[in-house]
Formats: sequence, structure tokens, C-alpha cells
Amino acid sequence: MHSGLLAVVLLAICASTQAPAARPDPATLPAAEDSGRLARVRRELEVRYAENAAAFMARDTAAVYRLRAPGFHTETPDGRTHSFADMRAYTARLFTMIERFDTLTFRIDSLALRGDTAVAVTFQRSSRVQHLPGTPPAERHRVTAAVLQREQWVPGAAGWLLWRVDRVRDQGLWIDGVLRARQSP
Repeated sequence: MHSGLLAVVLLAICASTQAPAARPDPATLPAAEDSGRLARVRRELEVRYAENAAAFMARDTAAVYRLRAPGFHTETPDGRTHSFADMRAYTARLFTMIERFDTLTFRIDSLALRGDTAVAVTFQRSSRVQHLPGTPPAERHRVTAAVLQREQWVPGAAGWLLWRVDRVRDQGLWIDGVLRARQSP
């Protein structure tokens, strides 16, 4: 898979696999209540992003995918859709190459509510030490990846679950401090 999918996997993110529960339609809520709900959802998603970062830092595929909805999928900039199973397998393979994450940050740049779905545009950045395919097995490199993408979260029995990642843009991949790939729409 290419660096765009790598950025999505590393920076996409992640708790129970229960079906989404019903939420009130925000169109029927008073404006002040809707504003309060948006603030509450932002706080809840920030907790989920922290849990996701911890799961990635631990290189724990099971923990990462407990934060994904059963129908989780990604759409990469080339228009390809990757299923829950595709992404889980890719993440597991990726974790075998990573020696350690040094940093992994998520920032919610914007958030909107559409029915029971929280739609977040997030900036994500990671720095890690890893083996790169095509290099000697003992060789390690500093890899830094950054991406801006849209993420859609749905409610589950134990909290918000990441359901979809798309509109991936402003990707950057640096290997040993050298920009290797830059993609924008």
C-alpha cells in the first residue's frame, strides 16, 4: 500500500464494536442545547483520540480496532475504499515494522453534528522509528507522517466509534528528515 494509506492508517483512529445507538436529531434541539452538545461531543472525541494514540503507541491492533465501528472503512485519495478487514490487516502488518512511536498527535480542527454522527476534520502527525520495506532487516529509519482528513464517528454502547475516514489531503511523509512524499488535492 502507498504512503497515503499509511498516513490514513497511522492517523485514522479508534472502543467497542456495538451497533450505533439512536441519538436525538440536532434539528429538534434548541440552539443553546445543541451548542452544549457539540462541546460535550468534542470532549468525548478528545478522550477517544487519546485512547487511539495510546493504542498506536503500544502497537496494539486489538485496542485500535475496539475504537472502530463494525462498518469502519477508509477512502484514500485515489478513490479506493478499504474495508474494516483490509485496514485491520494493514495496521497489524505496519505494527510489525515499527520499533516505536515517539510522538502521535491528533487535533480536531472542526467538528459538526449530523444526526447521530460526529464529523471531525482532524490534523494528525506521528514520528516513529521503523524498518522500511526494501531495506536491510536491521536498518531503522525515522519516519514522520502528517495528514489532514475528515473522520466520521458514530455512537456505540461504550462511546464514540470511528466509522469512516475520507477527504484525506495535505499529506506529508518524511524519512530521516527528508520529504519523500507530499500529496494535496
